[in-house]
Amino acid sequence: MSSIGEASAADHLAKLRAQGVDTLVIGAADVNGIFRAKRFSLELLCREDVSIAISEYVFATDLHDAMIRPGPDYSGYFPTESLGLPDLYIRPDWTRVSVLPWDTRTAVVVGDYYTHGGDEVAVSPRGILKRVIRRLASMGVHPMAGCEFEFFILRGRPDEIRASGAAPVPLSAGPSYHYGRGASDERLIGSVRRNLEKAGIPVEAANPEAAPGQSEITIRYADALAAADFAFLYKQFVSELLEREGMTSTFIAKLAKNGYGSSGHIHISLQGSDGKSLMIDDAGAVSDIAHLAVGGFLETLPELTALYAPNINSYRRYQTPYGLAGDAIAWGLDNRTCAVRFIHEGASGTRFESRTPGADMNPYLALAAALAGVGYGIEQRVTPPPQVVGDAYREPAVQRVPDGLDVATELLKGSAVAKDWLGDEFVNFYAETRAWESEQHRAAITDWELQRYL
Repeated sequence: MSSIGEASAADHLAKLRAQGVDTLVIGAADVNGIFRAKRFSLELLCREDVSIAISEYVFATDLHDAMIRPGPDYSGYFPTESLGLPDLYIRPDWTRVSVLPWDTRTAVVVGDYYTHGGDEVAVSPRGILKRVIRRLASMGVHPMAGCEFEFFILRGRPDEIRASGAAPVPLSAGPSYHYGRGASDERLIGSVRRNLEKAGIPVEAANPEAAPGQSEITIRYADALAAADFAFLYKQFVSELLEREGMTSTFIAKLAKNGYGSSGHIHISLQGSDGKSLMIDDAGAVSDIAHLAVGGFLETLPELTALYAPNINSYRRYQTPYGLAGDAIAWGLDNRTCAVRFIHEGASGTRFESRTPGADMNPYLALAAALAGVGYGIEQRVTPPPQVVGDAYREPAVQRVPDGLDVATELLKGSAVAKDWLGDEFVNFYAETRAWESEQHRAAITDWELQRYL
């Protein structure tokens, strides 16, 4: 992945051309985490200022590209046919260029959405994260992050699985971290790891997880924006690579009723303007700023849950008894029963792990929410509750995250912190998209209903 940000667009295009690239994919994430992109012949992009037009439609549709219909009382921004669905523009971020090692004539670059007038689109996920990072920087705080995703590998391509109507068949089964299972999966997982590395996604480790077909590949930490870009591209590339092998990867939060869900844990640390860790004090103890960051994250967790758990299925993960899904609003040192697992490992390794997000989260929005909570805690000096030593699930005073998307959406709509840090326009827009998702679920006739009442 290119790290040269000062060169012009023409310089980057020339460099790609010299590498044998003839196709450039330019795109950005929508609110659902879908990569909305276009493919271009490199020969047609020989100009200084590269930006691509893409219809505002990408913010008007749901996961299956159905047009979202805002409720009758909604009055904020929302693209509809009545407004003509005009073009927005994506400007590439040339520090985020990946030449695909499995298709060396193709490069991918992510960017940001802008309006005709040159303003950042207020509901653009990457733009929202950038604004949160800028606000933290104005406070002398520079966030670092690393994401780790669990995902399921199923036999057969996505269209084949849907067409068959049969239950998906997982790649393998066995204990988590099992050497033999990992060795069995290595032909696929090893190829994915190596290709991710060559594409500029810094992989740290991989292992089989608890559920059948479940794997985890962790990404090394980086500055917060790079971490979100890596996580976003990781999800796209893993799916593409496994489909080329005749397999399906899914980042669904909960695949089966009986079993663990898939998480999207985010590790967060904070640095000062001098690059030194703000997570420990001069004596090596957990710093005041770290405590305030944890306090703010936990206090805002219920009202920001809809950004960590964006779908109906997301909340199935929290319903698993002892699912270790970050649903207990508490913190503890190296304690996986808590929403915040604090890791105290010296100047370079002290951080906290947000365990609430599922693998289905949009990395830009989940990280923006987490950092908004952190910033709120530092600004307002929010003291965290006493840390939990032992099992947070057995602590009667420990509350849980919202138990469904409807509840989480209402809390988000009323969140002063979300509106302050993420913007009124975005909060209202995003809440409307989640209300639509809940409405589609209520209208569906499920297999359970047919089996029970037919």
